[in-house]
Amino acid sequence: MITENNTEAVKSELDRFKEYILEKVGILVEGEAVKEMKNPVLHRGGGWYPTYDTGDLANSITHQVSDDTVKVGTPLEYAIYIEKGAKAHWTSVKNLIEWVGRKFIGMPEKEQQSIAYAIQHNIAKEDMPPMPFLEPAVWNNLDRIKKLFGGKEFDWKITTK
Repeated sequence: MITENNTEAVKSELDRFKEYILEKVGILVEGEAVKEMKNPVLHRGGGWYPTYDTGDLANSITHQVSDDTVKVGTPLEYAIYIEKGAKAHWTSVKNLIEWVGRKFIGMPEKEQQSIAYAIQHNIAKEDMPPMPFLEPAVWNNLDRIKKLFGGKEFDWKITTK
């Protein structure tokens, strides 16, 4: 009887399979995070608006597989403030004027500026509520992710940098 030691070949195939599964998880969570951004969120003024504005944040979401980990996230620094909310703070009115211009097309510029300044003062007085998109992308898809892992539990967490 001739036997062959193919332990290394089997380990290599298992590693490739694990990488394949992690890649599928990354693609799944990335896509679901973008969908979450498009879900309307109740804002302070009482209206329901999507977290999605220009698409920059949604387009920046990526995933990376390394070792036994898949990381899904974005390099944009403001993403954590969308995900987790922010304490009241003073902000530049320039971006707010641009945002108001996108939301209130056709409104006279002077009125757009008034709205932008009112928002600026509101941000300085009140905390910004969280509008999570990454965490729900995992929570709402735990069963699908577990299925990819053969029904086994897995660890996950949200981190910054």
